[in-house]
Amino acid sequence: MNPADNLSRRDFLKLGGVAAGMLATSGLVGSALAGENQTRPNILMVMVDTLRADHVGCYGYGSPTTPTIDALAKEGMRFENAFSASSWTTPSVMSAFTSLLPREHGVVDTTRTLPGKVTTLAGQLRQHGYHTCAVLCNPCASAKMGFDSGFDVYDDFTILLNTELNVFDVMGESGQRSINTVTTSREIADLSLKYLRQSPDNKPWFMFVLLFDPHADYVPPRRYARMFDTGYHGKASGQVYGLGGNCQTIQWPDKADRDHVISLYNGEIRYADDELGRFLQLAKAEKLLNDNTLMVVTADHGEEFNEHGGSTHGHSLYEELVRIPLVMRWPGRIPAGKVCPAQVQSIDLAPTLLSLIGAPAAQGFGGRDLSPLLNGSGTLDREKIMLHTHLNQGVAAVRTPQLKVIEQLGSGEVSGFDLRNDPLEQEPLAGEALRQHAQLAPLAAELVKWNSEAATAFSKRKAEHKAKPQLTAQQIKALKAMGYVH
Repeated sequence: MNPADNLSRRDFLKLGGVAAGMLATSGLVGSALAGENQTRPNILMVMVDTLRADHVGCYGYGSPTTPTIDALAKEGMRFENAFSASSWTTPSVMSAFTSLLPREHGVVDTTRTLPGKVTTLAGQLRQHGYHTCAVLCNPCASAKMGFDSGFDVYDDFTILLNTELNVFDVMGESGQRSINTVTTSREIADLSLKYLRQSPDNKPWFMFVLLFDPHADYVPPRRYARMFDTGYHGKASGQVYGLGGNCQTIQWPDKADRDHVISLYNGEIRYADDELGRFLQLAKAEKLLNDNTLMVVTADHGEEFNEHGGSTHGHSLYEELVRIPLVMRWPGRIPAGKVCPAQVQSIDLAPTLLSLIGAPAAQGFGGRDLSPLLNGSGTLDREKIMLHTHLNQGVAAVRTPQLKVIEQLGSGEVSGFDLRNDPLEQEPLAGEALRQHAQLAPLAAELVKWNSEAATAFSKRKAEHKAKPQLTAQQIKALKAMGYVH
């Protein structure tokens, strides 16, 4: 890759912020396909951090948390049963970018980088003449881990530099606030608009936007803080990090306290959704978006509020952590108001988007092309999906539309769930009961075998994946404060 094809943080700072962004988007990145692709759609992929599907209106939630996403679902297709590949940002976003499961792409935690030979969605789109841009502020998806692979512009730093956060100080010597204690959706939306305005006129574009809210801490702007809870007078707050102990094991035994914390989480969801709506409205008014824009709205993972004895995310693979919203909209090409019941996964996004623009399948992608499902006539040739998280000694799972088996990789404990009768996973089958279950027993054996083989293959590629990103001491401190590094 030509070094000029990608804008680094150091280059950005040398060139002076926005001026560097203008240089990167001025068309200096050449493409043999430029000029041939003007009928291809622009692609906007919006990922809302920590958004569990069952808190989204079009997925049946009773409170008005997501009017913008709900409207997009009416104009496009909603996937009823969509799942992430993991339960926290680093592996799940990388899986969406690479169409590989976490132990296949190797970025299972923040100490590893993506091998240069791995194919990415952005890289494939750039090869097919797209200008590629990403806007985000989550340090768990840092360019230094390889997330910028294939992007002409990967801006994971402007929001931090243009505010008084100094995120990597993490309330240290200067007393400044951490990224998780403020809201950033408005700033992300505004910066995304700036980059759209600077997009080359002779190329279609692909933009990835990650809205960090509603990630913990749950600190919505004032008018959203009481939007879903107007009567609470207790002492619980949306603060999760910095309370001492493991942030993933916080308990809210008092229902009123728990409900209040959830209401703050909902407030952050609504704030992010409103900012998404504002961004879309402004972009359409400026003719930056039109009906030839293929739009995807999804999440990287969900969130737990003591449903299984934990809090936040990353530590397990229960439904509240891995079931995510997925909406695709492309007027005239994707039917409006349709719901797809098939079990799909975030690794399917990359091959699907390439198929929709008429590009050939990328070698190395592990996901499925969902485009045959979009008109309701196709089927998906996959019965099972695999899930994995590397945190807390690791957890892996296999899921079918009816069944799910989870293995705790540290202890080897295996539990199974019949989702038809136990959709909330409150009645685990283990030991003899699991071995005697006609359907769960062979699925459990398959999961244990897969885990053994995947661990062996991952270990053989250890040197390839283990190259440490050159994170600063402040970045590491930030990730520790947010519970991702121990």
